[in-house]
Amino acid sequence: MNKLPLTADQIALEAHLLAIEAKTKAWVAEDPKNRWACYPVTEAAFWAEQGIASIADFNHNSLVSQVFESTRDLYGYKPNWGALNACTDAELQAEADSLSAEYQRNADEEARGKAKEASYLQPKPQGWAIGELVHLAPSLLTGRTVTIEDPKGLLKS
Repeated sequence: MNKLPLTADQIALEAHLLAIEAKTKAWVAEDPKNRWACYPVTEAAFWAEQGIASIADFNHNSLVSQVFESTRDLYGYKPNWGALNACTDAELQAEADSLSAEYQRNADEEARGKAKEASYLQPKPQGWAIGELVHLAPSLLTGRTVTIEDPKGLLKS
């Protein structure tokens, strides 16, 4: 393969990509048993084939990819890549932030659901069940004496 000389933008892009790779590797190294990660291809020639020739192009493509994948994961459909690519970085960042907030709301709701579900599995406290109290209500309202079975022994004085 004949390698063409790199432009200044491509040299800066490679340096940017190598910095991302180094940062990612350092993050994984902090806790290698519990962390893994991928990082982008660091060769400018690869990105040139994708139409990406600068750091700005790479960052824009990353935002498009983030919004595309997040929309697909969250809502189950693939948005139009061309329409996303036509958005400004500010528009894409706003959409990415919105999707991230929606992810967080969903995660919070799921955690609340799991906590509620776990509470159903807790032993019930000793006391009268609502069904037992409903049977007592007529006697309390009329003042009549009723005989109550007390299998739990709760009426002992």
